[in-house]
Amino acid sequence: MFPILFRLIHCTTFLFLFFLSSCSKNESSYFPLQNIKSWFYKIDIGPGVNDVETTGEINASYKRNYSSLNHTSLKFNGNQISTHPILRDDGTIFFYQISPSGIFRNATQFINSKKINFEKKKRTVLPFPLKIGQKW
Repeated sequence: MFPILFRLIHCTTFLFLFFLSSCSKNESSYFPLQNIKSWFYKIDIGPGVNDVETTGEINASYKRNYSSLNHTSLKFNGNQISTHPILRDDGTIFFYQISPSGIFRNATQFINSKKINFEKKKRTVLPFPLKIGQKW
């Protein structure tokens, strides 16, 4: 009886501490912008969303690689903007800005081009704070 009770108390304590520690941090790691980080996405494309869900058939599968570069600042309309550049596997660099209201894409630089193309309107990547069912 005591070993079972001991295991139950031990397991409950562990789960409580695990959930407590995971909820205590106020970080946004949904979109990694730290210097020199790399990650990839595996993308499976089917003939249609319903077909993939019902038959499991996949038409194409590919991997996208991304690397964060050193934090930098850009001059736009006379203002310095703090940005986080992300290099895509096709050579395109996207420049992102973090603010209290979210992460936004401000500019793009295409491969073999020195020109940085600023967005007419910042593109929302992740709004802060995230809410269940929120769309952007």
